[in-house]
Amino acid sequence: MKIITKNFLLIVIAFLAVAFFVALDLYFKKSPDYVIFDAKKSFTNTEDFIKEHNQHYGSVVQIIGKVTEIDYDENRIFLNDNFSFSFTEISLNDFEGWKHDLLEIKARYIGYDDLFDEYSFDSSVFLHNLKE
Repeated sequence: MKIITKNFLLIVIAFLAVAFFVALDLYFKKSPDYVIFDAKKSFTNTEDFIKEHNQHYGSVVQIIGKVTEIDYDENRIFLNDNFSFSFTEISLNDFEGWKHDLLEIKARYIGYDDLFDEYSFDSSVFLHNLKE
């Protein structure tokens, strides 16, 4: 085999190996932990958030609202009927008696669903029960 062919083959193998490891790194890279981020903005009520929600897609915000529903199966809390907060770090069984309480929650805003008239948040963190 000629030296040029061997060198070309080695370069191709090296390139494929590098591409393979880059792909593995991208595939197994952890998503950011939004829980540790500071809130971009705090809202004292949900009405203020509704006015400027388009400016906060993908941002971490703090919102105060009244608990209207707790979905234990999907680990979600609804504030003021149309604000859905998904929790992954805690079990909502501890929130059992908190319906109609005023809560402050920090979460990442992921969008508005006009079909269900629902503002969705993930990576939610319970901050305070303001009714206690």
